[in-house]
Amino acid sequence: MSPRYVALIIVGVVIFSSLFSIANIGYPTGNPVHVKIKKEQQNITLFANQTLNKYSVGISNTYFVPSGNATIKVNGYAYNATSSKPLENFPIVVAAYGLATQTNTNMKGEFHFTVLKTGNAKLAFFVPGYNVEYHNFDFLSSGSLNISVAFQPSSKYVISGFTLYGNTSIPHVGLTFYSMNSVYTFSNSDGYYSALLYNGTYTVAVEKPGFSSIASPQQVTVSGENMAVNISLTSSGQRAFNVSGFVVNQIGIPVPYATVSFSGFDVTSNSTGHYSIAVSAGYDILIATAPGYGAGSRDVYVKSNMSNVNITLPPESPLVGGKATSQNYQLNSSNLNYSSNGNYTIEGYAYFNSSGLKFPLSNKEIEFVMKSEGDEFYVVNTTNDEGHYAVSVKYPGLYVFYILTSGYYPLNLSIYVKQSQTHKNLLFSPVSSRYLNISVSDYYGPASFNITVAEGHYYEKNMSANNYENLTLPEGTYNITISKVGYYSQQFNVSLTSNETFSVNLKPVNSLGNDINENVPVEVPLTSYPQVSSSTLSAQKQVKVGILFKSKNSGPLRDLEYEMFMNFSGKNYRMLGYTNSSGTALINFGYTGYYNLYFLFLDYYANLSLNITGNTNTSVNASQRVVYNYGLTLYNYSNYFKLSNETISNRTLSVNNDSFQIEPTKSSENATSVSFAFSLPEYNYTFTYQNKSFVTFNMTVHLHSNSSSMNALTPYLIIIKNESAIGWSFSLLPALHSMKVKNTLIVLGAFASSYTFSPFINYYDENNTPLYKKDFVLNTTNPQENITFNVTNEVKQISLTDYEYKSHSPIPYIVEVFYWNDTSGSVPEYIHNISFTNIKINASYMLTNITAPWGSYFYNSSNGYANLPIIDFENGTSIEFEYDFNSYEGAVPISSLNITVQYYTTEIEVI
Repeated sequence: MSPRYVALIIVGVVIFSSLFSIANIGYPTGNPVHVKIKKEQQNITLFANQTLNKYSVGISNTYFVPSGNATIKVNGYAYNATSSKPLENFPIVVAAYGLATQTNTNMKGEFHFTVLKTGNAKLAFFVPGYNVEYHNFDFLSSGSLNISVAFQPSSKYVISGFTLYGNTSIPHVGLTFYSMNSVYTFSNSDGYYSALLYNGTYTVAVEKPGFSSIASPQQVTVSGENMAVNISLTSSGQRAFNVSGFVVNQIGIPVPYATVSFSGFDVTSNSTGHYSIAVSAGYDILIATAPGYGAGSRDVYVKSNMSNVNITLPPESPLVGGKATSQNYQLNSSNLNYSSNGNYTIEGYAYFNSSGLKFPLSNKEIEFVMKSEGDEFYVVNTTNDEGHYAVSVKYPGLYVFYILTSGYYPLNLSIYVKQSQTHKNLLFSPVSSRYLNISVSDYYGPASFNITVAEGHYYEKNMSANNYENLTLPEGTYNITISKVGYYSQQFNVSLTSNETFSVNLKPVNSLGNDINENVPVEVPLTSYPQVSSSTLSAQKQVKVGILFKSKNSGPLRDLEYEMFMNFSGKNYRMLGYTNSSGTALINFGYTGYYNLYFLFLDYYANLSLNITGNTNTSVNASQRVVYNYGLTLYNYSNYFKLSNETISNRTLSVNNDSFQIEPTKSSENATSVSFAFSLPEYNYTFTYQNKSFVTFNMTVHLHSNSSSMNALTPYLIIIKNESAIGWSFSLLPALHSMKVKNTLIVLGAFASSYTFSPFINYYDENNTPLYKKDFVLNTTNPQENITFNVTNEVKQISLTDYEYKSHSPIPYIVEVFYWNDTSGSVPEYIHNISFTNIKINASYMLTNITAPWGSYFYNSSNGYANLPIIDFENGTSIEFEYDFNSYEGAVPISSLNITVQYYTTEIEVI
């Protein structure tokens, strides 16, 4: 090969290598090898402005295998993969395992970062609100690189659970989920929290006085689905909470200046017995002491400040380790010297007598009871193998004891104590033994149970039995308690003087938790009661369970009403509840155990079997119920009344008296009708439409297929018919104060009430007297009232002979009185016009004809008269015609005239 040819090959290789270097294109060596990074490699500097990957971006899906040092500037462009728009002014994290660098995009979506190592890498890119994106690189040498990253918008997902300290919920805890887009929330009064988070890894921080800010888990990772995560708190160890209350004696009287202690820290109650002490979070024991009293204690579980935590001090017992008793044995009082407080012992051997021989009472509990200063005290001492006992007392003096032990007759014994040790043997006589047979059953038949047999303070036996227990007990009086989780305890006293047999039937409790009760009505629509397998209860304990309901098609079932069904020991229990805005229901159970639960929504159902041991949360997939479409149209049957002026709301229609959350899927209205569309499971539904303008509509439908119906609404109407040739007005109280009648027919929409109809010839004036007053009532049995009112015009001629002349002063005018002369003898009340024609005075002076409405005044100076009113007079039996002639002196009567009276008659008809 010639040197020239070799040189060309070398130049070609160099150029080819340069092209790879300039373009930062990796050599075709195959797929990169994933290498697990050792802990010491976390100290490698990969990026300029490097930080720890505190948001754990792609921490388990990235790698960087460095091969050398370099300075590689990466120019990036970030954009929304859905809209193709640049991500303007966003923070962006670039990460490889535990190391990262953070930068920001500009207004064009551009960003820059610098890599300080060559090598193979898979880097993660993260922008808040978007999914993490990954890119592979072969960084070969220093230079620059351009890259575009399309970010897919992320959905938010629900993370929910309880804030717990041990197994107890802690309310009102502040929670911060730290990331580039941190979210703050807090738990409610039940200790339940819920937050909406994008995909990513978040560090959890706690804010609650008395508790550490570090929670467990310290981090949560959201990856495309809703999550249930309980947050466990730890005590800070600091006395951050305050507990207060009173120190009192056994009858509730405050004890002043008592000492209250917590973990080596003491406070003193004031003159009223009140104390206040700082404690740490968690289980604490407060101990109170005071001169003349025994020590009192109070166990508290502290998760916030507490008040009204009272501590009761027992009376001080002369017996070391003694306690006050409420048995009230009616003992004689002991006589003790309280001024000589010391340490004294009464000891000896306890025997029992059998066939005239004494035998030691070995390993037997003996109760010593005494009375001092009005209080009775007892102490229980157990003998050893030889029957030896020893009771320590605090004071010398005469002790009057009542001594009891199971299976033997009690002893009454006085012992005088005057030195440090007093010896006294005890001799008991045995009583006869008897059999006590107890059998227990529940709903299913013979049942296992717990039994407690107690006799005074010195004998108590606890045991479990399958369904039957045969006890051999000495004669005596016993308190028997039969118990089982989830059942009412049965307690009774037995005076055992002969063999006894008892049968006990256990009854399940009425409630298994808050609002989980056998008395909760069935309100969810269902055709038959669901058959649910019986649940099994383990222990009585308040537990909270958060259940996230999800459907395959619509996601979380948010803000929906549901009914829960369960069975225990043949008894059905139910609960009505609502999911929250995240689709979670928080249910408070009163027992731990294995639960079989059935949930019914209007459109969904779900079965859930759950072993509940403490506060927890879970999720369940709900299935679609079979539903049918039902269309309900309500229309106004009346041709007179329209709905166009009425506001019709969905709330005016209720289904099953609103006992369950049933809403129409659609509603519409027009001028004459309103329509509703429902999607409902099979059931008998009662639809009630209430609108004050209509009679309440009720209809029951058995829905078992797609169907629809049209139904008439009955409006409340007042119909007024006018058959008169003239106009008139009326009032309709309380709805309408005045209305002028112009048409032959008036139709008024009304509502159920009492009304008064009053017509007037003239326009309505509240000072006028109506022609009539008609009272009526609109109700469901009489929804419509029809009123017809007629006015007829009548004419009457009055003769000249039917009048009387009168003269008035001081102003000279003449009054002519004309009498109404017909069978009724009275002037019509509704005169509207009178005509006076052919008027002559002294047969020579002719006046102008006068025609005027009733009650008018006239003046005509050319004819020499003025002020001519026409009015009724003398209780409506006459008509007066007054006139005044200034040119004449004296009264001159009318010699002739014609009078025509026009008046109205009325008629009303109400149907």
